[in-house]
Parts: sequence; structure tokens; C-alpha cells
Amino acid sequence: MKIRIALFAFLLIAMAATVPASAAERAIDQGGTYFGDVVVEPDQVVDGSITVLYGNATIEGTVTGDVTDVGGEIIENPGSRIEEQKYAIH
Repeated sequence: MKIRIALFAFLLIAMAATVPASAAERAIDQGGTYFGDVVVEPDQVVDGSITVLYGNATIEGTVTGDVTDVGGEIIENPGSRIEEQKYAIH
């Protein structure tokens, strides 16, 4: 399992090296891969998993899948819910 996570992190970092990170936090409403800080707003439901590269994932609402963060932190505010696994890779 640790080898899978490490390989996944390496691939994500390699992909991120070609795309500049965003400096501003942005609200997201769907699963996917994001560069820079993102936030799931209160009372919002994100269908699927999210991956954040080189930024923080602030969860205030619900994520129905996994939350993976490479190079940042997963911040779970009161009332947040992550229905699957959390992976923070520093």
C-alpha cells in the first residue's frame, strides 16, 4: 500500500512540474485534480475524489470520494465530511 501511494505521489508530482500552480484559493464543485489551494464550501457536495497538488484542500462540505493532497495539507473544518480515504503526502 505504501509503495502504491509513493508511486502515485511521484506520478502526480511529475505531472505538476509542467503546470504552474495557482496562488489563489478557489471553490470547487466536482471531483478531479487541482493545482493550488482549493475549498469545498459548506453545504456543498463534491461527487467523486479530489486530488490537490501543491496547495491545501480545505473541506467545509462533503466529498463523496477520496481526498489526496500532495505538497499541502487537508484541512477539515467543523461540519465537513470525507466519505472515503484521506492521503496527505508531504
